[in-house]
Amino acid sequence: MSRQVATDFPPQGDDIAVVAAQLGRRPRKVHAVAHRCPCGNPDVIETEPRLADGTPFPTLFYLTCPRLTHAVSGLEASGLMREMTDRLAEDVALARGYRRAHERYLERREALGAVPELAGISAGGMPSRVKCLHVLVAQALAAGEGVNPLGDETLTRLAPWWEQGRCVVAEGASRPHPLTGEPFVSPVPPGQGWPGDPATRATPVAVDAPSVRSAAETASLPELTASMSVCRACPRLVNWRETVAIEKRRSYEHEPYWGRPIAGWGDTRPAVVIVGLAPAAHGGNRTGRIFTGDRSGDWLFASLHRVGLATLPTSVHAGDGQRLLHTRMVAAVRCAPPGNKPTVAERDTCTPWLQAEIGLVLGSVRCFVALGSYAWDVLLRVLRVLGADVPTPRPRFGHGVSVPVAMPGRPPVPVLGSYHPSQQNTFTGKLTEAMLDDMLLRARRLAAVGTVTSHSADRATAPPDSTPP
Repeated sequence: MSRQVATDFPPQGDDIAVVAAQLGRRPRKVHAVAHRCPCGNPDVIETEPRLADGTPFPTLFYLTCPRLTHAVSGLEASGLMREMTDRLAEDVALARGYRRAHERYLERREALGAVPELAGISAGGMPSRVKCLHVLVAQALAAGEGVNPLGDETLTRLAPWWEQGRCVVAEGASRPHPLTGEPFVSPVPPGQGWPGDPATRATPVAVDAPSVRSAAETASLPELTASMSVCRACPRLVNWRETVAIEKRRSYEHEPYWGRPIAGWGDTRPAVVIVGLAPAAHGGNRTGRIFTGDRSGDWLFASLHRVGLATLPTSVHAGDGQRLLHTRMVAAVRCAPPGNKPTVAERDTCTPWLQAEIGLVLGSVRCFVALGSYAWDVLLRVLRVLGADVPTPRPRFGHGVSVPVAMPGRPPVPVLGSYHPSQQNTFTGKLTEAMLDDMLLRARRLAAVGTVTSHSADRATAPPDSTPP
């Protein structure tokens, strides 16, 4: 059996789905596959030292294979741990090697991130006792022979657990895309051919607020959308979006989920920019495109089509042929948040993406539409940072509110407020189709682009115009 060190190998393909099947739950904060069983499945994962909720997690190497775990548990029940602890008190060379394993454990964990609460604490009873053989075996497999003497010894006592074949097969881990039929795992790794995926396998990944700010300084819109689509800066949001992608809603259990941040989408030189709050957990987080695949998107795209800003009345999946006309959609927060409520820290970490994207397209923009008060506040804050003369105090949001925002060296650009087409607003009648059509038609007319259909003219309260596209 191979004992090569594998701690620098990130999960690939179906690895996360396989580990989830092995553990019976979604794995927490997987940094790498630390060792593979000869059957090909992961049997040890390397975990990050702090969980998504901020809890310190001392166990760096974690056994996942249920057969291996069961076999090690049998040795623990036999009294082997007590015997090993007694030998540590008597065998100086063994104790020295065991202490060195403890030090190696701390060194590797520290390399992944300093966690002051865990300073000097490894796992498994190291450096003086044996309290968990699973920890010692996991380190022995991950770090290679000769690192943990008691982990090595335990492995010699085990029967070949891999000879029965794979312990689990993540049935259906790869699911066909509803339009293309191509199989994808959930979440979708970058560069796998998902329709509209702006990233590649080589796209740099932002992992914290400073790296978001650095990546957002990129010179081009394609580079920016690629970088934001692989961002992992907010642990709570990463955990939530990926958990949703793996567990899935029952009605979409046969589909792959995108499970990554949602980049802005639409015209690269837009006259109208629409700003929303964040992707829906089973909408954009599933389809990989903003406002696509959920009830809010159904309302929004139907209205955009009626007023002449979208080519189709529906937006169901990325790659469905939908196209925005003179319009771009962006979100204040790029990941689906739990309860649709990002924290202030998450909003602030994500804002550089929005600021950079608006900055890159601002020269062509003639009207902004903010869907809801959250998007309204974030948009005005971003415009002020970009040099716009936003009135003070900041104007309050309201449906139908229009605020002219002075831009350096150009005429003022209106910012329109509209109720968000959420189910809460549309089901209660707070927002009607006519109200939404009216706001988007106002935006199109203010931006002086496109023409409207006779249907949209009938539905909207403002008269159409004949400005050529």
